Amino acid sequence: MRNILILLILFSIHVFPQKVITKTSDEQPGGIYLPAEGRVHVLFIFAQFPDDNYDPGNVSWKKNDIPLRIKENTWVDAEWTGSPTPYSLTDYFNDMSFGKLKFTGKSISVTAPQTRQWYIDNKKRLREIHSDILAIADKQIDFAEFDNWKRLGSYNHLAEKDGIVDMIFFVWRNIHLDIGGEKPTETLNKLGFGWFGSTGVNNIPVDDGARKISSLSGVTIQDFFSKDPYRFSIHEFAHYLLGGNEYHSGYAFWAVLNGYGARSYMINSFERHRLGWSDIQTIPDGTALKEITLKDFITTGDAARIEINAKNSLYFYLENHQRISKWDEPSAVKSEKGIYVLRRDFFASDNKFMQLIPADGKYMWEVTGFEYPEYFKQGV
Repeated sequence: MRNILILLILFSIHVFPQKVITKTSDEQPGGIYLPAEGRVHVLFIFAQFPDDNYDPGNVSWKKNDIPLRIKENTWVDAEWTGSPTPYSLTDYFNDMSFGKLKFTGKSISVTAPQTRQWYIDNKKRLREIHSDILAIADKQIDFAEFDNWKRLGSYNHLAEKDGIVDMIFFVWRNIHLDIGGEKPTETLNKLGFGWFGSTGVNNIPVDDGARKISSLSGVTIQDFFSKDPYRFSIHEFAHYLLGGNEYHSGYAFWAVLNGYGARSYMINSFERHRLGWSDIQTIPDGTALKEITLKDFITTGDAARIEINAKNSLYFYLENHQRISKWDEPSAVKSEKGIYVLRRDFFASDNKFMQLIPADGKYMWEVTGFEYPEYFKQGV
């Protein structure tokens, strides 16, 4: 394993005024809606409409069939073994959490009982569509399998059943890609499908009323072929661990709750520390000179943060990417080994509190100010 030795020079800081946004503690609260440790067993419902005619013979998911990765058992492991199927979602969360989060799941296929046009003509939207899907699924499976955690409050979970299903992913083969002209957007709107996120259902009874599907019981991922369902399964689940859109990061770099233009979906050091999956070396403000050694970040969790102003949650995060892990892709073009620097301003506007800092050929920095010039683009 390659280590990198770093000399940190004194940071002389002047902090410019920042707007205040009320947020929870930024240290290590764990998962907000679902636990970040332990086994979380989820349900994937791969859904399609009977009138879906988009690329019906596509081998990755043929019409009236199940996706290829489900047939190959490479999407998610049904049981926890400690040796996840390579590149499965179980494997991903195992590597990112160092085995603390045991993510497993079951996958089923359901075809809606009505066509898209029928739902539109009868003014039925996402809630009714997913209610129909759940009614069919309820005849196939026992939802008790997916009721394993009781939420006592934010960041507070008990490993026991509470009559509420923990997590369902509705993954749609196609909503509108086979509809031409200006109709696609109109179809989405009339059916009530957003881009991603909410399932649209709440308090839907299953298992003969023994439990229910709540508004926090899952997510919707539409259009299997035009989006990356693997990436967005990670992303949407990460909302249940980290929180709302204000925790989007990774714009033009990387994150488990990644944003637009993400280079990869590997976790970053802020997220890993917050979820309690790794500790972090903190270099306090005022440290004149300090020598630290950073091991590979993805495989060891080793990282450092340089405190600029703890009161205002301003830090530089240092990650050593040696590309040992199969997930370690820090660049969209040619990934290079070495130190990558992230700047964090926890009170910046949503989606912008983490930024990738360009090296510009420099190996010694002296910070004398902290501001946001208009020309600075995230990830540039």
